Amino acid sequence: MGQETSPSATVLVGSGAPNNGVSLVRGIRRLLITVGLASLISSWLITASQGRCYPETGACVDMQLSASPLLFVGFGIIVFVALGRIIDRNLDPFEASRVLARAGFVVKVTAAVAIVVAQVWFALVPMEDFALRGGAIISPFPFGSIDVEFSTEE
Repeated sequence: MGQETSPSATVLVGSGAPNNGVSLVRGIRRLLITVGLASLISSWLITASQGRCYPETGACVDMQLSASPLLFVGFGIIVFVALGRIIDRNLDPFEASRVLARAGFVVKVTAAVAIVVAQVWFALVPMEDFALRGGAIISPFPFGSIDVEFSTEE
C-alpha cells in the first residue's frame, strides 16, 4: 500500500542532472556574462591620455584614447551569430553548448587583442608630428578611437 518507485526514476529525480533546456540557458547566461565582463574590462583598460606643449610653435596637443563603440557592436554580433547558428541548425544541447563556449572564447580573444592593439598603437603615435605639421590619426578602427585637441600655449 506504500508508494512504489522504480530505481531509475529515483536516480533521475535525485541525481540533480540538469535538464537539457536548463543547461542551454546556463550556457547563454555564461556567454552574456562573458560579454558583459569583456565590455567592462575593455572599456576600463582601453583608456589613456597624453599631452604636450611645444614652445617653438606655441602649440599644445592633447590626445585621449577610448574604446571604440564598434568593439561592443562586434561583441553583440558574436552573440547573435552564435544564437542564430543554434536556432538555424536546430542543434542538440551538446552541440549548442559547444557553439556558446566557442563564442565566449572568441569574445575573450577579441577583447584581449583589442586592449593590446589599442594601447600599443596609442603609445606609438608620434605627438611631434601634430605640433609641427598637424595631421590625422589613422586608428586601428574596431579597437580604439583617439580624440585629438589642439590649443595654443598661453
